[in-house]
Amino acid sequence: MRIMKSIGFWECKPEDFAKIIPMFREAIDARKTAPNKFPKIIYETSFMSVSGSSQWKGFSIYEDPTEEQLNNMIIHYHPLITFQFMQLTSAEKFIPQFLKMKK
Repeated sequence: MRIMKSIGFWECKPEDFAKIIPMFREAIDARKTAPNKFPKIIYETSFMSVSGSSQWKGFSIYEDPTEEQLNNMIIHYHPLITFQFMQLTSAEKFIPQFLKMKK
């Protein structure tokens, strides 16, 4: 069975960040006590610098997240953080599949 990976991009307003910190800590604790509630993070939550933006932005990479886990995360942080999720695909595996389908 192949394990899928997803990247989750997030945005928040700087003025909301103090409210987000306890929510973030709650999610960390929940991953220990209820490991299936939220997706497993395989690359730590990180900030991205975006010059001139009124939003703070960042991302995390997750291992094999379910729709329910992603929804739980969206609901947990709503309305302070918005998310966008994308599946990650290995170029090494994608390119041969693309070439095979184009024949």
